[in-house]
Amino acid sequence: MASSTRFWYPLAIAAAAVAAFVAGLPAELLADDHYLVPVRLAMSVDTFLTADYWHGYIVSGLYRPLGLLWLWWQHALWGEAAGGYHAVSLGLHAMASVLVYLVLRPRGERMALAAALLFAVHPVHAEAVIPVYGQLDLLAAVLVLAAILGVRAGYPIPALAALGAAMLVKESALVGLALLWLIENPGWRVLGGALGVTVGAVSLRLLVLGGLALPGEATVIGPGASMTLWAKSVIISVGHAVRLCVWPTGQTVYYGHLRDSLMDFPSSELGWLAGGVLVAIGLWMTLPRREWLTAFGWLAICLLPIANLVPIGVLVAERALYLAVAGVVILAARLPVAGVAALAVVSLGASWQVTNRWQSERSLWESTVADHPSSPKAQALLGWALLRDQEVEKAGVAFDRALALNPRSSDGRVGRVVVLWQRAGCAAARGELEEARRLFPVDKRLEAARAACGVE
Repeated sequence: MASSTRFWYPLAIAAAAVAAFVAGLPAELLADDHYLVPVRLAMSVDTFLTADYWHGYIVSGLYRPLGLLWLWWQHALWGEAAGGYHAVSLGLHAMASVLVYLVLRPRGERMALAAALLFAVHPVHAEAVIPVYGQLDLLAAVLVLAAILGVRAGYPIPALAALGAAMLVKESALVGLALLWLIENPGWRVLGGALGVTVGAVSLRLLVLGGLALPGEATVIGPGASMTLWAKSVIISVGHAVRLCVWPTGQTVYYGHLRDSLMDFPSSELGWLAGGVLVAIGLWMTLPRREWLTAFGWLAICLLPIANLVPIGVLVAERALYLAVAGVVILAARLPVAGVAALAVVSLGASWQVTNRWQSERSLWESTVADHPSSPKAQALLGWALLRDQEVEKAGVAFDRALALNPRSSDGRVGRVVVLWQRAGCAAARGELEEARRLFPVDKRLEAARAACGVE
């Protein structure tokens, strides 16, 4: 009977994962999807292997050849129709949730089931599951978890192949070696093979991009940043990562408003870090050592690539917390059954709320502006969404707000020029168009106005 019951556990976990985010199936392409899907995936396949991930858009210092190839085959099937990508993302999330259960199962059946259910419905997964670009976090997680299970089952060669593939899907999977050691503690032969795979992935990146670290201009703190700025970026990144894993409110796909904290004292983030340390100390004295190490070790390992210890291109990205969440839900799984059930229901509702707020470009940025009105980029991108809906006056207000918050906002400046052209015509906008052409020569959003007004 017990065996029959356990058979249904993976199905229940997968069903919970689908239920949490199924409302995202009709969502539009969002944010970076607008370049990734119609432009990047339409490029020659050889550029996936030999060029930067965002080739033709920005210099990001990211190398994800297998990630691009994975999205490319989907592009060949359904082109720019977002629904197909969303269905694949939903399937990957269900698969990852079941794999979390299988990986944790030797630590205890009840704990593994509760943790996997909470992982499946966690609201912070929204950015990984809903936008197309988040799919790479899902795929990398599936491959890393599959590698751990492959080593456990005695199939090291396929497991190492999965681990290497994950690293070429997304850079964060480079911590797969440490996660494998934490969960399975395999023999030196397997660890040596995993190290070799990791070195190979890093070497391939070095060969193609010519460096390991991101270019200074591609990092969130910029080139030549002071030690103080670097330290604050680490505090902000880790503090908000902990907060989002524990208390995911005010969710968005863009955390540029946190740049304000770089100029101030990050008191809120320090509070979350201090609270996390106190909780870890308290649990060290009460939890079995193996369980404590699994939970906090998992969380720490998965936060390493996104902590800005080595500066990266964002302060916080919810999609990058996808696998880190498992460390937190391992602890939450110790709650009584009623507590786990209540937390799962609350998380399911929160996931539904976020998913429904992110149905379109407009609703995404409206919700972001409502939660983070001091974000100039959110204000500007709301302006562009309003322009697409032919609401020129409202768009102009949004662009003005963006420029009031950040006079150097390129999204705001270009948007205001387009609004001026649509409101007053070429005679009034020509001077602004020529200036924008000089400042932003490759910005395609100006093409229609420039063509209409004869600005070359």
